[in-house]
Amino acid sequence: MKNIQLTNLSNNFDKKTKYKLGTWCINYKNYNDKKIKIIDYHWNNRKKLYKDYFYIKRLKKKILILLTNKLNRFHKSKNDIRYWQILLDPYLSYIISTFFDRWEIITSLKEKYFYVNYDFKNKNLFFENTEDFIYNVISNDCVNQFIFQEIIKFKSDKKLNISKNIRINKVKKNKKKK
Repeated sequence: MKNIQLTNLSNNFDKKTKYKLGTWCINYKNYNDKKIKIIDYHWNNRKKLYKDYFYIKRLKKKILILLTNKLNRFHKSKNDIRYWQILLDPYLSYIISTFFDRWEIITSLKEKYFYVNYDFKNKNLFFENTEDFIYNVISNDCVNQFIFQEIIKFKSDKKLNISKNIRINKVKKNKKKK
């Protein structure tokens, strides 16, 4: 089985790992290294992108209906779906499409790989607000490593096996530049 790098989190393991889950795993000084193999990105297939766009749109609508009911109960209000859509749509769109993308990246693997498992137990993955969460999902390797590992664990994917465990002592969150 081949080793694959999920994020750009570990440099020791990843120097000898030529398979990368995506371009985000590459140090740009090694970008033109011909030995590096990047897994095909699932949305490079435009038909799949088009199909997934409509799936995500339907999924977002279902989630919005559920949230409307829950939020109205929580706030003891009777706001219609449009009210909650105006408030939540930008965040829901981003969060749903991002997590769906991560899910599909793992699903699209066609071969068997080993990966480094990071232990995030008892680590603070708390975010100050939604904007902080979204920013860190975009740019933080620790957060994305955690997301990929949770997807792998949930799927119990036999294509991905742990090659070694590394304990994370501190999760560094990226601070948004102002």
